[in-house]
Amino acid sequence: MITPGDPASVVTVDTSKLPNGVTYDPTTKTISGTPDVTDWGTTEESRKFEIPVVVTNPDGTTVNKTIEITVQRDTDGDGTPDVTDTDDDGDGYTDTDEQAAGSDPKNPNSRPIAVITPVDPVTITNQTQTLIDETPITPILIGTGNIDSTVTVDTTKLPNGVTYNPGTLTISGTPDVTDWGTTEESRKFEIPVVVTNPDGSKVTKTIEITVQRDTDGDGTPDVTDTDDDGDGYPDTEEVARGTDPKDPTSKPTTSITPNY
Repeated sequence: MITPGDPASVVTVDTSKLPNGVTYDPTTKTISGTPDVTDWGTTEESRKFEIPVVVTNPDGTTVNKTIEITVQRDTDGDGTPDVTDTDDDGDGYTDTDEQAAGSDPKNPNSRPIAVITPVDPVTITNQTQTLIDETPITPILIGTGNIDSTVTVDTTKLPNGVTYNPGTLTISGTPDVTDWGTTEESRKFEIPVVVTNPDGSKVTKTIEITVQRDTDGDGTPDVTDTDDDGDGYPDTEEVARGTDPKDPTSKPTTSITPNY
């Protein structure tokens, strides 16, 4: 209520500065109502309304006053203003957690995604190796990082003679390639491994086992052996003379020096 010193004085209130929902009654010289701010800024929590009041006395003198009304935002309507509320939108997540997670602490429909607890990295020992056919691989051990994680190995991609033990998370065995191509000397096996963590996240790794052919079984792989089949004829000579350097029964015939 505005009470001028002289009842004959005229009171002027700048009603354009009043909060929405609040009015001025010039008859009773009373400002009253319920503020209803509908245009809060994204992070705004408090707004001060300054309402100029001019009292004009009968002698023409004026007195200027300012009424201040501070309205505090209460996003969830729980009676605790946002300036002191730790969960402005009442969605069960604290404002600090929402800000850290990038969700909107003033929107109950905007919530942090499930917090994923970091797990130790997935490790695979001897993940990449090269060996001669029909010799044992170095055992491959899969470390999940979390004992509750599950491991899936695409065993269809393993070399013949090599197996996966899900109980020990180990791949072991002796490769035995029985379908070498005519000139094939090396074959890479790529085995996908998927580790699924308890939180649903997945880690995918690939194991690489390269098996080298050793046609004559002398311990020297064909990729470096100069006589793959061990028949006494170098590969270069067999290729030049049209025999099979990977078949010990295929040998060059004795060369005949033509007579002129």
